[in-house]
Amino acid sequence: MTLKACILAEQSAPRYTSYPTAPHFSPAVGPYTYAGWLDALEPDATLSLYLHVPYCAKLCLYCGCHTKIVRRRDPVDAYAELLGREVDRIGEQVKRRRVVSIHWGGGTPSMLGPQRLVDLTARMARQFDCSNVIEHAIEIDPRQCDAALARSLAAIGVTRASLGVQEFSPHVQEAIGRVQPFETVATAVETLRAAGIESLNFDLMYGLPHQSRQNLHEIADIFLNTWLPYGDAVVDVAGCPQKVGPSSSLGTGFVLNCLVAATVEELVRRGIEPPVWMSANLPGGDEANRKHFDKHLRRVKFL
Repeated sequence: MTLKACILAEQSAPRYTSYPTAPHFSPAVGPYTYAGWLDALEPDATLSLYLHVPYCAKLCLYCGCHTKIVRRRDPVDAYAELLGREVDRIGEQVKRRRVVSIHWGGGTPSMLGPQRLVDLTARMARQFDCSNVIEHAIEIDPRQCDAALARSLAAIGVTRASLGVQEFSPHVQEAIGRVQPFETVATAVETLRAAGIESLNFDLMYGLPHQSRQNLHEIADIFLNTWLPYGDAVVDVAGCPQKVGPSSSLGTGFVLNCLVAATVEELVRRGIEPPVWMSANLPGGDEANRKHFDKHLRRVKFL
């Protein structure tokens, strides 16, 4: 990694998980503003639909997402009803435009449950042209992925599942409030693939409490040995969005460098040459740096 890239990796940047982005939310952005944006769409414009489910069964201490903990089913069902009404309202506004992408995020969108997911997908199909959706993705907590959920996801046409892994080291998991052994993630992967969902993302984080260079090497080794060589698997790597307990023993730029180096070292050692180019959105983006990682980095994407 170049010096310029390391410096850029240390800088903060907006989190583009909503639109408008968080710094631009204000009372001025209301329903009429939103309706105006929709009316201004070009006649042949296609759509990407994002459905946000702001609920989780347990709060992860590092989380910076818009979510809350629920212990009862009632709030989730009430929200699903409102989400369905929003689907209808937007559909009426844009007049059955063609949809190319659907993404369920959160929170934990799978908390809606199989039937609610089926019902909302059917509602989208009535309001929009979903006959040629290119990608239908959902974020999943591996601790809550069972066969019934996997079957329902396959039934509604999900093509990619993003599993929140973050870290495998027990002491780091304890510190961030998300304990899920490797076996839990492995079972979720097997369950999803048994249902026919082969395209998987594995979300990892750097800069977590007590995280060390050795932890990063171990993560790289696990993914290279277990999932990356088989099927369509991508690793998304992001920094911890907020302060959680004791800091990592590594600075963020150095952590990125270590994780890239650990992965590349393993690939080179095994003589793996990637058959296709996979994105490596590294800070800096200079051509020499990118060519190096294009050659050696296989199915690992940095966010």
